[in-house]
Amino acid sequence: MRRCSLCNGTVRGCGFTLIELLVVIGVISLLIAILLPGLAKARTRVRRTVCSTHLREIAVGLQVYTDTNQDWYPTAESPEGTSGPENWWENGALLSTIGLEPNPDERSVLTCPADPEPDRCLDGSLKVCRASYGANTSAFGMRRGRSKQGRRRHQVKAPAEALAFADAAGKAQAPLAVGWQGCVSDNFSFRHDKLCSVLYLDTHVGWISSDDLQPVERAWEDPFWGNDPCFDRP
Repeated sequence: MRRCSLCNGTVRGCGFTLIELLVVIGVISLLIAILLPGLAKARTRVRRTVCSTHLREIAVGLQVYTDTNQDWYPTAESPEGTSGPENWWENGALLSTIGLEPNPDERSVLTCPADPEPDRCLDGSLKVCRASYGANTSAFGMRRGRSKQGRRRHQVKAPAEALAFADAAGKAQAPLAVGWQGCVSDNFSFRHDKLCSVLYLDTHVGWISSDDLQPVERAWEDPFWGNDPCFDRP
């Protein structure tokens, strides 16, 4: 307890004892230990919610894009080392639907709040823009390797199961694309408490774990990748 003495009508020597200070410090430490995990979980939930909101905005833009482009989806990538609208992040017609210019250089709906450096790859090299998500190369098509010109909405057999965009890890060789094993399947990022946020072609948002991406035979026939993508069909 506090020790006080009265001298000439004034209070002197008033303060806490060492034991009282230790008790206070112990209580504060206990409160911190109790509250911090809860705060961390709350922060994780908020980030997941914001990430989902961003993907839903991308979904709206994707719908508008296909509606105004004869049902064609945008392509995921152009040839390595080249730039232009075949890269989805440089496709002005797509990005304008969510109010962005090609190659955005600030945080936007293309950046995940749980991504500390959306402008950098995992090796520290700079991306061409600030973006945290990768497009599904097997659904949208790409020019890397074999020529794939993209596909139309009606060609996807199960849009509610088919991946459109996902949290991407930022591998330097394909920072803004994802795909099945043997391609860029290791480019998914599980930054939300070991979960990866994904946008499906029917515009709903979900979550997957690394177990959901285990290698399977004939992966290209899996609805998640868009069901046996066949490109350049009328």
